[in-house]
Amino acid sequence: MRCPQRLICTVFFALISAHGSDAASSNGTQPLPAENAAGGAANPVPFPTGVSLLCSGRNDDAPVYLTRDPNGLIERFELRRDQEGTLQGGYVAMSEAELRELCAERISLATMPKPVAIEDSTKRARDDSKVAPSASLPASFSVFGWGGTMVIGNVWVPAPLPTGQNAHSVQFDVQQNNFRSASQAGGGHHFAVFLLASSPSNFTSDYFGKGMIFGWDGLYCKSQNGGNPVYAAMTETWVKPNPYSSCSTPNCACQSPHYKAEARVASGVTTSTTCMPGGPGNNGFAASESPWHTCKFLSDTMSYTYNVSATRSQLTKYWMRPVGTTTWQPAALVDSYHPNFPGGYAGISMGVVAMSANVGSWSLVFSNVAQWTTP
Repeated sequence: MRCPQRLICTVFFALISAHGSDAASSNGTQPLPAENAAGGAANPVPFPTGVSLLCSGRNDDAPVYLTRDPNGLIERFELRRDQEGTLQGGYVAMSEAELRELCAERISLATMPKPVAIEDSTKRARDDSKVAPSASLPASFSVFGWGGTMVIGNVWVPAPLPTGQNAHSVQFDVQQNNFRSASQAGGGHHFAVFLLASSPSNFTSDYFGKGMIFGWDGLYCKSQNGGNPVYAAMTETWVKPNPYSSCSTPNCACQSPHYKAEARVASGVTTSTTCMPGGPGNNGFAASESPWHTCKFLSDTMSYTYNVSATRSQLTKYWMRPVGTTTWQPAALVDSYHPNFPGGYAGISMGVVAMSANVGSWSLVFSNVAQWTTP
């Protein structure tokens, strides 16, 4: 997890010193993400420890990862909005019939150890994480919308943030196949990568992370597209639970135990007083919390490289560029501070959130994936 030796480990010093001055960086002094001389994130691990290929297929170089628990149960990591509008997360068992069908369709499947709870309180305190980092982040993998109803291949790797390390970063390339169309048809399915992430008990009511998302958006970025929905990327902080000390109309009307969450999207749209599907508090950063425009419009046929970083002090930033090009397109640096966000974690989740039962058929293929921490 520590910054590899070849990595230029100055990105966040430059990033933090540039806080609040991104708008004035048109002279070419915009700080760039750390990367090695080859142009990719440094030292990715091709296959995590404990990985085994379940069946070979057309995507062996970027298989769909499932988890295997100590008893041999094979599961997928799912993130979706249920019929009540509540975001749910967790592991769902794969049946033998589903696995056989996937293999028959020549979808390459691999299993990695399922992260397991650390029950011993002394060890838990020492590791600063209830969930052990018993799986590693693969250097390449695929996420599929399969059978029209399920997402397979989402990845979750928990870890503590090492002492003396203050920034968490990830870089990856992603090739998209029919994702924009499926995202639009499904009501906004979106890919999300979250850093500094933790989930001490469960993903549905106890999950925190900072990073970015991309997908079909009909709320946050449309104000920058003439009021029209758009396929875009943007910065997001996820805080769940988010205890409310007070309640104001119309939030009170929709507040319930299921709806104590907050997704803060840096897009320029303020919805903090709107009762949205999924509960109150799903809001954009207000103008007073600028810089607050992080929307980047995307092509649905292009592959992109992303570099995403977040710090202990809750600064968040991402860069993007078309694969094969050298000029980064930086999003604004966002002070994403939230008083309820826990520190001391460096978990990472990379996956697609299904916003309806209509998942569709699509794939996202990730390569050159690497994460690291820096002082």
